[in-house]
Amino acid sequence: MATDRRSGGIERVLSKCQSCVEAGNYYEAHQMYRTLYFRYKGQKKYTEAANLLYHGALTLRKHDQTSSFTDLSFLLIDLLNQSETPVSEDIIEKIVTIFKGMEPQSEDRHTFLVSAVRWTMKANSEHKRGHPDLHQKFGLSFWEEKNYGQARYHLLHSQDGQNCALMLIECHVNGGYPYEVDLFIAQAVLQGRVAVFSILCEKYQASINRDPSYREYLDQIGQLFFGLPPPPKQSQGLFGNLLQSIMGDDGDEDSLQQSTSSDGPAPQPSSQSATLSPVELD
Repeated sequence: MATDRRSGGIERVLSKCQSCVEAGNYYEAHQMYRTLYFRYKGQKKYTEAANLLYHGALTLRKHDQTSSFTDLSFLLIDLLNQSETPVSEDIIEKIVTIFKGMEPQSEDRHTFLVSAVRWTMKANSEHKRGHPDLHQKFGLSFWEEKNYGQARYHLLHSQDGQNCALMLIECHVNGGYPYEVDLFIAQAVLQGRVAVFSILCEKYQASINRDPSYREYLDQIGQLFFGLPPPPKQSQGLFGNLLQSIMGDDGDEDSLQQSTSSDGPAPQPSSQSATLSPVELD
């Protein structure tokens, strides 16, 4: 009997939520969605709670209630973490649908993306940079928006090599010169592990040497992403070394600032194409 009463109460609240939306009382509807969510959560009905937040968020988004839509969207990520929900195709589809409903340039969208990827890292320890299926969906979404930098980053962390290659081809055709095709490929492969990074730097010497700034960029990438030490400074001669020993060397402080910066420069083609900078996730 108690279960029947609870179910009846929930149905009444859902019905009232819909009535509020139809009447344009969006704030009241938002609060009812939240109240019902906490009821489900308290009863450990996590699937019902997730579905409620998902449909409630999309309903409010449909009526341009951006703040309420965002609030319910973040509650969904909180629920997935707190309930230790495993990664599934259904949940990934819900996350990506919500993601597409957010404004492309909004900070909330970026935060939502990062939070979702971190949930998959927590839910499945095998994928230390996030679940490849979620990365693939995000990568395809960014590709549709012609945001090649973000598309490249996420497709590199997916298992969709074919679409990653097709995206790089399109990126090169739209943003580079014919003789720069090797540079566009290099930009992608240089984000491998430190051993691969070192090998590729050696193999791509002919391309890297075409622009003196590439060596500086690669040195900073090695420091920021792979923990490599800064290259040794060139000798300044006897007088220069003596003067430096007297005045003190502030190079260590500069290196520390570079290593703690989250906005290190990335290699770019010589053409004036769009900035291709990945989102750092971990």
